[in-house]
Amino acid sequence: MNWVTEDFPTTYISGGNGDGLTWLQSIPMADRLNELGVDVTTLFWPAAHEPALPHEYQFHLDMPDARTALAKTIDFLDAHTRYP
Repeated sequence: MNWVTEDFPTTYISGGNGDGLTWLQSIPMADRLNELGVDVTTLFWPAAHEPALPHEYQFHLDMPDARTALAKTIDFLDAHTRYP
């Protein structure tokens, strides 16, 4: 976080509410990028969200929240990547 600049690329960050790294790293990183004017797309869940979503919840595709994250990831990639 301390070394990113306004030149950082467009970023997508998601984290589960049951993952301590979300609160310690992901949200502060998203906030810092926003402060710098970097285009940031986020998907964070409220602290009280049930079920609590663990680290790497995005890979538990049997969970509706993981499917939401997958759809938002695909939307982000569609918007920010070029096809030949």
